[in-house]
Amino acid sequence: MAEFKLTLIQRKDIKTNEEKVAEQIAEINSSTGRSDWTWEVEWQPMVELIKAESGATSSYLDQIGSNAANALENLASNIKKLCEDEMSKEAFNESASTGKIVCKFNNKAKDFYYHQCKFDNGDLVLTFKSICNFSSIGQDIERLL
Repeated sequence: MAEFKLTLIQRKDIKTNEEKVAEQIAEINSSTGRSDWTWEVEWQPMVELIKAESGATSSYLDQIGSNAANALENLASNIKKLCEDEMSKEAFNESASTGKIVCKFNNKAKDFYYHQCKFDNGDLVLTFKSICNFSSIGQDIERLL
C-alpha cells in the first residue's frame, strides 16, 4: 500500500490556516487560564472521511486546513462560554489535564451523528463522523464534566 502524503494544495491550506489555529489556541489558553494547549489533527483519516463522504474529487479535500481551523474556532468559542463560570472552568481544566486537543475521524461511528467530544487520559478528543455542523462542537462538554 502506498504511503499517505498530503497534496501540495492541502499542505498550503494547512499552512495558510496556521495563524488562525494559533489565534484559537491563544483564545483557549486565555479562557482556561492556561498556556499549554496544543492541537493535533489526524490528517490521513480526515482525507479518507472526506473521500468517503464527498468523493475523491471533492473540493473539500483542498480545504482540510480551513475545515480544521473552523472546527477549532467553534470549539474555542464554546470553551470560552463554558469557562466563564469558575466551577466549570476548574472542572474542564481537571478533565483536560494534558492541554492536548486531538482531532480524529471515524465515519463508521454509531453512537453520535456528526462529532463527539470526550476526555481520554486527560486529552480532549474530538471525533468527527462527518465534516459539518461545526458550530455545535464542544457544546456537549459540560455534560461530560
